[in-house]
Amino acid sequence: MVSGKWLVASGLIIWVQMIFAQTQNADQILNQANVLYNNGRYAQAILLYRKAEERGANPVATSFNTANSLFQLNKLPEAAAAYRKAVNFSDGEFAPALANLASVLYRIGE
Repeated sequence: MVSGKWLVASGLIIWVQMIFAQTQNADQILNQANVLYNNGRYAQAILLYRKAEERGANPVATSFNTANSLFQLNKLPEAAAAYRKAVNFSDGEFAPALANLASVLYRIGE
């Protein structure tokens, strides 16, 4: 007979492995998005940054990188919203997001 503790432990191990695989996959997607960004393919990078965030990537990184891509596409109001998201996720601690948000708000006259 299998004990309840063994089943719980086995379930926990499987759950941790699934979370690790999901995060690893998110990081791979984030890296692919960064390659697209560095090659000037900003619209495609945005799609992958969003997908990476859905899969569990760091929301500060994905929001900030999405904002940078939107900025490169001259979509300033959308960039401001994404920078705000990065600021909020970092509890106001991520200085590059704060600086870029201020710059975008200045450019759009807010």
